[in-house]
Amino acid sequence: MTQQAVLEYQRLRAMVRRTIKRTKRAAWRRLCSTFGRETCMNDVWRIVKKMRGCGGMRRVPVLVDGDLVARTDGEKANMLAKTLSGEAGGVRLSAECLRQRREVLEERRDLGHKKMVFDSVLDVEFTMLELTLAVKRAARPELSDSGYTKHSVTQYSLTQPRNPPPTLS
Repeated sequence: MTQQAVLEYQRLRAMVRRTIKRTKRAAWRRLCSTFGRETCMNDVWRIVKKMRGCGGMRRVPVLVDGDLVARTDGEKANMLAKTLSGEAGGVRLSAECLRQRREVLEERRDLGHKKMVFDSVLDVEFTMLELTLAVKRAARPELSDSGYTKHSVTQYSLTQPRNPPPTLS
């Protein structure tokens, strides 16, 4: 390369850098001007995470199983289901593992079945209504049956005199 070609290359490279810098600055100003009082903070944080390269939607790559290739999400889901059902069925387990599995299943025939005999009131399953009420009470302690709320317990503990530290005799 001649000296003149090197200088021309450096001049063009500097011009490209300036153009990129100017474009980035304009894009940043455009983005910042879209934020206002009504902008949801979730949207702002999502944009910040995107700019950092964190999170975002991850795509499962193309899956290959022998001569089958799964490209769409449905094909990938079917391939994974087929593979996992084979694993759960013991298709790829060794003879020793299959023997131990049969022994455990014979010893514990009730494994995987619901318990129908309730020894205690605490073993009874929740109804949907009871579960909904429990979730609401956990979210809003003022709905508690006991009448005690986090606020009332805190106030009570703050008003009670503290025990003096023990003295050494």
